Amino acid sequence: MTAPPGSVMLVPEAGFCFRGVRNKWTEAGGKVFVNICSHPRIDPVCGANLVPASEEHLDLWGLGNMRVPVLVGPVRGMKDGEGRDATAVDVLFHPAVVQRALQGGKTVTKEHYRDYLIQIATKNIHEDHGIDLARARTEVLPTARYKGPKGENSENTHAFPVFASDAGRGEEPSATATREPGNPIIQETGTRGGDRNRDTTSDRIRKGQAVRKGFFAASKSAELYPDGSSEGIPKPGEQYDPLGHIPESIRTKCHVIDTGAIGTADLDRVTS
Repeated sequence: MTAPPGSVMLVPEAGFCFRGVRNKWTEAGGKVFVNICSHPRIDPVCGANLVPASEEHLDLWGLGNMRVPVLVGPVRGMKDGEGRDATAVDVLFHPAVVQRALQGGKTVTKEHYRDYLIQIATKNIHEDHGIDLARARTEVLPTARYKGPKGENSENTHAFPVFASDAGRGEEPSATATREPGNPIIQETGTRGGDRNRDTTSDRIRKGQAVRKGFFAASKSAELYPDGSSEGIPKPGEQYDPLGHIPESIRTKCHVIDTGAIGTADLDRVTS
């Protein structure tokens, strides 16, 4: 098969296969066989900062809170083991992830990686092809790494075309800006609009500092509340006020009603 102009052919490497069923069994295609494959052109797993995760991190911590790039291939028709119509789709991940789904990590089981990849694959198949797989009805096929067109277990994967920009992910530099260690993520780029001679009102305000440098550290005034705040503490002869924590200037202007101590009629009267 020849790739269309502007695209390249991807030949995935077989990983493992799981079987699912559609939420609506009346939809054409019957069973759905998802081939989890790998290809080095798929971006590696990375953290929220878009920095690729190290091999050690994947081995020790797995895929929790990580970003896992994925590429969903086209849907194709096939036959299941009973000769009935079925659907197959390839889902590609980075080789480091698929390898651990087959062998596990140092402290993380292979089931952890498989569950994550199945969840991601199911979600993206629904988004890309509208195939809604029933939850809790997926089953990993223990002896199949890849399902061929006739339902056979095979190592011969199907090549499919993708745009060169998509296929090159993982080899070409990411469009996301990177930074050297120690450099700030946010930089000041000068004044807005490139006018370095402007003198707006906000600029003039900033020139006169409202608080002198070192005001709080070098203040010679008396310490504020040296013995703590006395607000709310009853003075000698005064009765304890449960609302004493509210400033007195506010308490004297408020009428507090205990709704649990009066009846419905009285409550309607005092609140009307």
